[in-house]
Amino acid sequence: MEVFVLEIQELNEGVFENLLTKVSPEKANRIRKFVFKQDAHRVLCADLFIRSIIMQQCFIENAKIEFKYNSYGKPQLIGHPGFHFNISHSGNWIVCAVDNQPIGIDIEMLQDIDLQIADRFFSTQEVIDLYQQDRDSRTSYFFDLWTLKESYIKMLGKGLSIPLDSFSIRLLSKEIVFISHQEREEVFLKKYDFHPEYKLAVCAMHKYISEDFNVSSFQKMIQIFNMM
Repeated sequence: MEVFVLEIQELNEGVFENLLTKVSPEKANRIRKFVFKQDAHRVLCADLFIRSIIMQQCFIENAKIEFKYNSYGKPQLIGHPGFHFNISHSGNWIVCAVDNQPIGIDIEMLQDIDLQIADRFFSTQEVIDLYQQDRDSRTSYFFDLWTLKESYIKMLGKGLSIPLDSFSIRLLSKEIVFISHQEREEVFLKKYDFHPEYKLAVCAMHKYISEDFNVSSFQKMIQIFNMM
């Protein structure tokens, strides 16, 4: 199991158009429809990022990489059932987790929010835990919980069909506790001290979660496409 992170770079028009040729025509058309360049660049870089990882880990040429999607839109690599991945992006960062079992990852940039949103989406226990935090720590705690919960849902690959309040996550002093309200299951969660302005979390089906993450560079990613 590995975690990769990539800082997004602003692309000039020539580089942007050239890199669009590295993704599928369908994806390129979708990217061109974005109103804001920043969104288009982020989605393009995310697609290129997972492709570069697949090229290295599965020894596949980019042109031969094909994805299929489950009924909830989660992508899977065709022809490699033992290769599982999940990707997330926020602000200036893209993150990707890969494993030989289903995996989920989420990154969120910290921002001021109305914490009453927790009453709508969190379980009763999670709301109690949130408001027991010092006032100055609540926003940080909220995003810790949010990314952990999102990583679990993304691991399942069932999208919004899983209500966020159908399970609880508790951040205790020495461990993260997962409590399912619907079925018995065991999952393993980890949050990373990644960046002071971001929260990053992973959910796996086993306890062997990587302690560290691999920091990639845009230049290295482009080199991979040029070499293979």
